Amino acid sequence: MKTETVLLFLIVISALFAACGSSDETAQRGTAGGAQLPGTSFTTNQDTLVASMSTQYKPATRSTPGSGDNAEVAFTVQIGAYTQPHHALQAQQLAKTRFTTYLVFNQYEPSLKLYRVSIGKFETREEASRIMRHIMFSYPKEYVECWLNTVAK
Repeated sequence: MKTETVLLFLIVISALFAACGSSDETAQRGTAGGAQLPGTSFTTNQDTLVASMSTQYKPATRSTPGSGDNAEVAFTVQIGAYTQPHHALQAQQLAKTRFTTYLVFNQYEPSLKLYRVSIGKFETREEASRIMRHIMFSYPKEYVECWLNTVAK
């Protein structure tokens, strides 16, 4: 019985050393890129990913507060910007029923991938600002924010 125990002990120790030796060989060989080790039934994969994020802003066609009136441009009041065309059409149709005395535009901006819905074509910034304040006052929940944009005459 003592001989069987010693024999079993030697088998366990030799198996343990064999397993440790093979892992050392694997580390020394380097199995990157999906190489399969001889005598194994699995593959290993190692890859490194380096990622970075870059944001670029394109200059918008919106008028800035300091820009003055120009004979070549007119001003509009933008009431919304939408990524989905059906949302922009709904906003345009609602604006046409609410603001019957003004032109209502639905213009696609490809660089921003947005549909801009705008009202009017005003000669001066002051007139456009007055209409914008009136719109925001009359419909405070629907038009929380509006913008002034410039368009060619």
